[in-house]
Amino acid sequence: MKQLIRVSLTKEEMQIAAHGGIEHRIDAIFKDQVPRSVQPYHEQHWWNTHITGALAEYAVSKLLDYEWEWKKNPVYDVGRYQVRSTENPAGRLLVNTHDDPTHNFIFCKVRDNRVLIEGWITGSEVIANNLQLFPNCYAIETYRLYPITDLPEFPQTLPEGIHWFTPGTPKLGRRA
Repeated sequence: MKQLIRVSLTKEEMQIAAHGGIEHRIDAIFKDQVPRSVQPYHEQHWWNTHITGALAEYAVSKLLDYEWEWKKNPVYDVGRYQVRSTENPAGRLLVNTHDDPTHNFIFCKVRDNRVLIEGWITGSEVIANNLQLFPNCYAIETYRLYPITDLPEFPQTLPEGIHWFTPGTPKLGRRA
């Protein structure tokens, strides 16, 4: 079974990351960021995407012992990795055709101050999976991701606020 990691962010860490997400969004507005998909603007959830993304980047940085800054790295989100995130518990990792397919993508699910790191995979493997959600946007299910523990930077001991995570077993019941 694949090992999942849950990162709990402190109030101060959340403030740093959330403000970084706001700065990312403001920078994108003034650089005329183009939409990633054909969805209408109101369905893109730009502010939410930037803030949730910054929280996930901060959590990955905390796990892999990188210093996180809100300033956009021109190539990678954290170290030599791209980070994708969602607040949707059923969400999938998304890669766009304009992303570099040789990059490694780490996928996170964010809920409040907790970030569940699901695993990682290369962009080319996501595109080869051929699950196209929109033109130029491909997805992959979380069970197809490699364990985060396979990364060379994975720590020998987990830092403060980071724990192994085991999802609960669904309870079976009778229908009335």
